[in-house]
Amino acid sequence: MKINLNNNKIKSLFLLSLVGSGLGKEEKTNNQTEIASKEINLDFLPKIAANLTEQGNDADPTLVFAGMPILFRDEKIGDQGICVTSFAVVPTKENNRAYCGWVDGIGFLTSALCCKISYGCGIGQTSAGHGDDVFLVADKPQLIGMVGDTVFAVALNNPPFTDFGFVNTNSDLQLSPYVVGESDDGSFQLYPVIGMGSVVIGSEVCAYGPISGGYHCGEVVDMDLSRWTDSGIGPVFFKNLNKVDLGDYGFYTELDWGGPVYTVSNIGGPVAQALGYISKVDNSDQHHNFIYYTPIDKALEEIAEKENCHYTLMTYNETSAEEFQAQVEIPAKN
Repeated sequence: MKINLNNNKIKSLFLLSLVGSGLGKEEKTNNQTEIASKEINLDFLPKIAANLTEQGNDADPTLVFAGMPILFRDEKIGDQGICVTSFAVVPTKENNRAYCGWVDGIGFLTSALCCKISYGCGIGQTSAGHGDDVFLVADKPQLIGMVGDTVFAVALNNPPFTDFGFVNTNSDLQLSPYVVGESDDGSFQLYPVIGMGSVVIGSEVCAYGPISGGYHCGEVVDMDLSRWTDSGIGPVFFKNLNKVDLGDYGFYTELDWGGPVYTVSNIGGPVAQALGYISKVDNSDQHHNFIYYTPIDKALEEIAEKENCHYTLMTYNETSAEEFQAQVEIPAKN
């Protein structure tokens, strides 16, 4: 189920997801400010991604998969921050329109740390008004949806809490159950997401951050932790975090928050099982670059409890493969 990138639109999307991916392996640095200031400048992004914003004769829906750089923008304060799409989710039959404001919405999860100021995020379906718009990062950012909610809107006064941001996507998008990975020869590819994974201490997991880190795998070294994380609104206290040791090379900027974390299997694959998304980066040890990720199941439990909105992971199946066939070639299963 390896995905061949044989279409110009997919190639542009894919290259967009690879922004800065070589930095983690080629240009390791401790100068966080230098990286952030360089990469938050949209002129730094590849020009080939500009066609994503053209609404002309291209009738194909925009494809969104886990591992693409996104931008939160508040109508009052402007740009909030760049981060990364995580896995797509869909509503379950348990949803009730009387209680869940976005019952019909599909979308994806990411970190609430995309928000740099709490009142601008996570208020899309409340009496407070319009939440952040969300854009794919390009020379001319393309609107793909809006923030349905984040933990900042529902739990900020009761820490610790589970990190989550839910982005309700526009109807002209096609959310796709794929995540950016890497082939044995070092080239990038898309892995189908076939389900939710589970880990124990010692499990190997992989993560993708398009801005600075690229693709890295490491070992789970601790689970179910609570940790402080710096954010644009000050320190926040997250719970339910799993800790991964990526070794000498990891993620070097907060712009990779929200990047997908998953396990990889070559049984009929390669295929991926979704685990969660990056909520904290810790590079205080030169030879042990750590990430902390929020498990998807914990985020979905928090959303169900706080918002009474019930969601489940969007996964690959033969139907979605057929729908996706117009944009990419999906070889037969092994």
